[in-house]
Amino acid sequence: MHHWVDMLEVVHLNVSTKSRKSDYILKNISFKLVAGNRIGLIGPSGAGKSLLAATIMVLNEENLLVEGQIIYNGVDLLTCSSAHLDTLRGKDLAIIFQNPEATFNPVRTIGSQLHEAITIHQDLSYPERVSLINNFLQRLQLHDVKDIFKLYPHQLSGGQLQRLTVIMSIINQPKLIIADEITSSLDEENTEIIVSFLDEYSDKYQCGLIFISHDQKQVYRLTDRFIYIENGTIKYNIRKEDTQTTPIINQYFEWSFGEKVIHNHSENTPLIEMQNGAKSYKVGKFFNKHHVDVFKGVSFLVHLGEIVGIYGASGSGKSTLAKVLSGVTSLDKGTIFISGSRITQIHKINPRDVQIVFQDSFFTFNPKYTIGTLLQEVYHVYRDLYPNEDFMQVLTPLIDKFNLSPELLNSYSQTLSGGQRQRFAIIQCLLVKPKCLILDESLSALDRKNQIQILEALTYLRNETDLTTIIISHDLDLVRFAADRIYTFLNGNIGLQLL
Repeated sequence: MHHWVDMLEVVHLNVSTKSRKSDYILKNISFKLVAGNRIGLIGPSGAGKSLLAATIMVLNEENLLVEGQIIYNGVDLLTCSSAHLDTLRGKDLAIIFQNPEATFNPVRTIGSQLHEAITIHQDLSYPERVSLINNFLQRLQLHDVKDIFKLYPHQLSGGQLQRLTVIMSIINQPKLIIADEITSSLDEENTEIIVSFLDEYSDKYQCGLIFISHDQKQVYRLTDRFIYIENGTIKYNIRKEDTQTTPIINQYFEWSFGEKVIHNHSENTPLIEMQNGAKSYKVGKFFNKHHVDVFKGVSFLVHLGEIVGIYGASGSGKSTLAKVLSGVTSLDKGTIFISGSRITQIHKINPRDVQIVFQDSFFTFNPKYTIGTLLQEVYHVYRDLYPNEDFMQVLTPLIDKFNLSPELLNSYSQTLSGGQRQRFAIIQCLLVKPKCLILDESLSALDRKNQIQILEALTYLRNETDLTTIIISHDLDLVRFAADRIYTFLNGNIGLQLL
């Protein structure tokens, strides 16, 4: 068993954009983490939690200015060489991202990437690497996934891929682990597997853990100290047992959905109808290929102006269904009608009919351009929709409705919080004036307050414009609050659930 005494110390850390040096995104952040301790990093969306995690790992964008010290094992990470950082990351320091796409290369197999992660930091033979990987697969309950070494990231469910992200990040037994909202988009089963593993692992190896989450249950379970951040500054740094007497932390965790809003919509106008839809993917190469079903025999109907929830566990096929409905991919079998017109290889889904907001909005925006520039581009492409309104006349009501500041239009996507970026992703879709907006786990990484505000904005737009919304989520409370009807997805089959 290892006995590590390494310490992380963050000293007077400030982060700002180089263009606005006096406007701090993180301000005067100072705290210590001794090996074996676990910190719960909490606070509302936009507080700066993920930015702090990235800064500790020295993974910030080039347009950010970082001041202060981040001392690990006596070394200031902000002043050490890139080569030294490369040796520390993955071996001593590890970050587990919320989005697996930030961890895995989409064109390489899972097996090749896991082997590479080990060979960078450890001199092990191939059989030793296989044994090490299989041990982690067993502990994270992935040992039964057929051909897992040969699969590509897109062929796995979100829950499976997130568990593999955990393995990828800690395969070399790091001494400090930062977990950034890694369970926010997962169902209870996947969350339990990951949290139990982290609990057992950090206890066994006495490594330091910084756990970022909106999930009160898991934060209380995993950590022994809370750091509460708001507006880029630390408001509280207290022991877990003292949080019960801290009103601001209680309020943060106690946001909940209120009374269900009764919606008025037309049951007479079908918008989207799927009949006996089926989708599968191929596994293997050349003559060893075989098909794996994602879903089959799926039929459902969505009316104009309706808010429909699609609820299911990770791996049930929800996101694949979302991609089919938005035209990202097509059905293998079955039929889709939109506004009565059949979708075919020639008559594809029109962007004016359906827009989709993905779970992670980080890849929605080009990081080289400001949010305002990117939204203006969409406005110009669909200029004919706004014959008598200029860009700001169109955008200002949407920004107001989604509780955003016009000043943020000058920001780059990577400097925004997850909540701000997700709101802008929704606004970008709404500029196209779609008949239907699909939210594919788009609210899962946000705190309850942000979720409620976005759902209220979408409800207002539905009442004003007959916008149809499909909300795909593993969060049954969220779906129940927002939806007129709920379809449940289980093992590739769908059924209507009464509210």
